[in-house]
Amino acid sequence: MRHLILFLFILFTSTTSAATEAQKPQDVLVNVKGMVCDFCAQGLTKLFGTREEVKEIKVDLEAGTVEIAFTEDKTLSDDEIGKIVTDNGLSVESIVRKQPK
Repeated sequence: MRHLILFLFILFTSTTSAATEAQKPQDVLVNVKGMVCDFCAQGLTKLFGTREEVKEIKVDLEAGTVEIAFTEDKTLSDDEIGKIVTDNGLSVESIVRKQPK
């Protein structure tokens, strides 16, 4: 009986942590084409910063990248990210979702 209880406890805790891990939003690295000035970088910072899903944004003008960290239970789709970038007059080269920590 104790073994059964122990087994169920281990099963439950491993399933719960796996489910919690799956719910964490993935941070995103966006490679942006055409971002050549500080005005472009500030525009993206402002547009992404107004979204409730976005916890933090880091724009690297020299690398042409935008790193987006999402709030605990929200995210943006690749299409939504692409629309925000193109609405700012730029284009997306790639979107890479990082594994949650």
